[in-house]
Amino acid sequence: METSTRTSEGFPFNCTVCGKQMIVSSCTPLGDTVCPHCGAFLYAHLKELQIDSDDDKKLADLGILVETDDFGEIISAQMNGPRYNDKTIDKLAGLKDIPQIKLYNTALTRQGVERLRKMLPQSSIEEIS
Repeated sequence: METSTRTSEGFPFNCTVCGKQMIVSSCTPLGDTVCPHCGAFLYAHLKELQIDSDDDKKLADLGILVETDDFGEIISAQMNGPRYNDKTIDKLAGLKDIPQIKLYNTALTRQGVERLRKMLPQSSIEEIS
């Protein structure tokens, strides 16, 4: 049995309880998952969200965990693990403003982090090991 996840793998959904957006994989075979915002137990028959912006699509394609506010605006992005490296930065070119970016145990070099800071000068970028 595969358990549900709170990472950005999977498909975008709206929570039917709190209404917030999330990107999760459902557990098979039942198709259930848990809302990472309110903890509500949800089923696979949830209404699938349309990804509204190019930024949302780009981040979802890269598997970057995104937190949004009640209006669907990105308030933070998280890169977790060594699969995120300097090549990932190239794929983020053209992103607009993301207020906060957290880097957890990534394989980004100092030069890669500096490039990210130059690409998104308004973003607060925090490296966490």
